[in-house]
Amino acid sequence: PAGQFASGNLDSPAGQYQFNQGGNTALKPETSDTYSYGIVFTPRFAPGLSVSLDYFDIKVDDLISAFGSQNTLDACYGFNDAAACGRIHRNGNGQLWLGNGNVDDLNINIGGLETSGVDLNLNYTGLDIGSWGSLNFNLTGTYLNEIVTDQGAEGFPKFDCKGKFAGNCVSSLTTAVNPELRTRLRIGWETPWNVDLALTHRYISSVSQDDAVPGQIDAHLPHESYFDLFGSWNMTDNTNVRLGINNITDNDPSLSSQVGTTGNGNTYPQVYDALGRYIFMGLTVKL
Repeated sequence: PAGQFASGNLDSPAGQYQFNQGGNTALKPETSDTYSYGIVFTPRFAPGLSVSLDYFDIKVDDLISAFGSQNTLDACYGFNDAAACGRIHRNGNGQLWLGNGNVDDLNINIGGLETSGVDLNLNYTGLDIGSWGSLNFNLTGTYLNEIVTDQGAEGFPKFDCKGKFAGNCVSSLTTAVNPELRTRLRIGWETPWNVDLALTHRYISSVSQDDAVPGQIDAHLPHESYFDLFGSWNMTDNTNVRLGINNITDNDPSLSSQVGTTGNGNTYPQVYDALGRYIFMGLTVKL
């Protein structure tokens, strides 16, 4: 009721609210159109060089996804969507955190999801450096042009999660963090001493929170650069030793209070190195 809207009586002292999640027997199949175009460049003047560039454009209709509890409230009170209003069940005091007060957020067929971008893969092998062996180079990268979710509610706007995290982007089928650019550059050195070394640089562009309030200190996660080192030594014909160090500089992950259930430890371990420097080794013996 209008008299209770935005009143203090509706603020949960724990900041948590109940919602009902699960499956839905009324779901219908998704449909999708995928278009991709690519070129491969292998010039004769540079043996060992190959470059591939691929453009992708994917559109999914009747996307199976949860609508999102906050999106349900926004669609009801902001856009007067009857279906969204029907999924809100308040207790006798109008609350959503006591008794039977909750918001239904079952899997439904929402409007859809669209994404497009460009993938790059560059390889250069066999660069001779004389008595020192040879070098190999590999660069892979993805530029995200858009990742747009249509919740399917009347009047409810589509939202693009490129370069964003949290907010509306949590309830879409995007990843937890959607950087505009991600790259991986690997330089390999094949030495003449049965030792191979590789240095890798991983880059993740910065992202901003979708619905951050003015002045929020964790509303922007800066770009991240990680350096990894790996070595492999063939001690004998049947014995190999491997040693690696990921995140050599022990770069701490970006922290945010908005990770919720899509992250862990105030960060997104599926995107950032949550534990800092990581050292590993292995031994293989063939008998």
